[in-house]
Amino acid sequence: MTEPYYKRGYIPHEIAQQWRLKNRKGFVEIVNSEGVLCACFGVIAIGDSFMDQFVAGKVTEKQLENDDVCSFEESKKSSRIYISGVVVKDPSTYRGSKRARVMLWALFRYLKDTYGLRRTRTLFALAVTEEAERLLKKLKFQVHSPAQSRLDKRNLYGLQFNRQTLDNLMILVGDCSPMCKVDLGDFSN
Repeated sequence: MTEPYYKRGYIPHEIAQQWRLKNRKGFVEIVNSEGVLCACFGVIAIGDSFMDQFVAGKVTEKQLENDDVCSFEESKKSSRIYISGVVVKDPSTYRGSKRARVMLWALFRYLKDTYGLRRTRTLFALAVTEEAERLLKKLKFQVHSPAQSRLDKRNLYGLQFNRQTLDNLMILVGDCSPMCKVDLGDFSN
């Protein structure tokens, strides 16, 4: 689902699958009422050694290996979380914009339910497309490391995530709970 949208920023399925095997709960699918996949996102923590280099722009996401990805339990302890992929089917259509809104609402709900709000964590996301760049800015993410100083030539954005940030994001996105059924599984173990 990601290749048509990410183009040169596309991560091959074989690599993403290895990340998913390391942290199955870090990848979420959003399906419509007919059970058809219409959006998805990945949220993972990365080991400090790789993450330090990634944030500095010295390595690319494509170099991220299975051993660098934290397990779900390790992720919950991490202070830095990477939003590794956000994809919405047909994003430039009216229906796609509704899917994007629901996907963002689900992403923020996932972050709250999975990581909690007791402490501030830093969310990181790469702007792989122009649409992603605009969206991250609209959501008040700030450029953490600019494209010109990065090996991947993409802006890396960061956002301090806590209760206040979540409240502000939910005001921007709106409450989709009346139209959505959420099944995040059992994230307690």
